[in-house]
Amino acid sequence: MSKILNKIYSYIIAHSLIFFIIGCCALLLIPSDIYAASADYVKHCGKEAIEKEYEEGGCWSCYVILKLMASMMVAVNSLSGPILELSKIIVVLGAAVWYGVYFLKSVGSLATQDPVKIIDGALVFGFKIALVYTLLSAGIDTIVTRIVNPLLSIGLEIGSTFAAIIGG
Repeated sequence: MSKILNKIYSYIIAHSLIFFIIGCCALLLIPSDIYAASADYVKHCGKEAIEKEYEEGGCWSCYVILKLMASMMVAVNSLSGPILELSKIIVVLGAAVWYGVYFLKSVGSLATQDPVKIIDGALVFGFKIALVYTLLSAGIDTIVTRIVNPLLSIGLEIGSTFAAIIGG
């Protein structure tokens, strides 16, 4: 089995330039409105805009952070559709390859195999794949709303509790 994996690995290494070129071509297929949106933010977040904000007495560093966050969100929202669809395909194909190799390794081995361990390994991996696919299907808004924000609020509550204990 390791000979097959070594052959696959050596094939990938030998053709890494081809894979790199395919990746670069995939990047060229990104919609052009993403580049236009980033150029629009660069225009509004230039040196003159920062100096104007600083002269007016505003918080220029907050302005820069807000502009960076807004531009990142535009990029994430623009890329999320094509990247999520491609990620789903990669996850499904990767899972299929993993299951194939796993079962070939388990069934093709000359050693005595425990069927419970084989099924347990397949079910654990299936649960992981189902979780990843669900997160990909839910989208970035759902992930941020249901996972990231609660974790951040828990951390904030723990930190403020420690601060109250130490300070009070």
